[in-house]
Amino acid sequence: MTAPPRLSLRPILLMTAVFLVPMLLISVYAWSVLPVDAQIPTHWNARGEVDDYSSKSFGLFFLPLLLAAIVPGIALLVRIDPRRHHVEQSQKFLVAVSASILFVMAVIHTSAVLVSLGYPLPMDRIVATSVGLLFLLLGNFLGKVRSNFFMGVRTPWTLSSELSWNKTHRLAGKLFFAVGLLTILLALIANGPLAIGAMLVSLLAATLITIVYSYVVWKSDPVRLETPNAQ
Repeated sequence: MTAPPRLSLRPILLMTAVFLVPMLLISVYAWSVLPVDAQIPTHWNARGEVDDYSSKSFGLFFLPLLLAAIVPGIALLVRIDPRRHHVEQSQKFLVAVSASILFVMAVIHTSAVLVSLGYPLPMDRIVATSVGLLFLLLGNFLGKVRSNFFMGVRTPWTLSSELSWNKTHRLAGKLFFAVGLLTILLALIANGPLAIGAMLVSLLAATLITIVYSYVVWKSDPVRLETPNAQ
């Protein structure tokens, strides 16, 4: 039998560097040209209007520093999963999750810095489109992830039934892909507030459907009680 691939953090650390370097470069540039008392936009309402600001140092460097820690932190956490061999078999999903987080954080940070530099950007559409792409990517890989305690749809029923885990994740992948596609389409052809609202409603519906479905499949699994700690 072929041994499962060992979990490698190298792709995740490399992606972190690829996204982090441009973020730091634009932050350093903004730091050099903005006044000391400059206010950096850090939050927008559903209409894309700035409704919160932060100081120059926090706004320019907090998100890059958070990014430098959060993704490698996630990767290190999954290495102590009791079902680590399943995580090793799900490395493509782990890389996809990491890439999604990095992408969204990089887009939001870069856009915020550009707005502080005077570039008028439609932040509602940018946020909706980038988050929609995140769901598209996650949905594409979600059906392939093996059971573990850190990634995926972790309900009591998926964690105690391999059948429930596998079927639930195949369904969740399709639902998340649909949520992402709907969000992107509305952001491009309608407007940001509508896209964000539709995303939240459809995501809530997808989550509820997935949870209920995981229980229904668990109930139909004849070996669910025999493998509460499925390997």
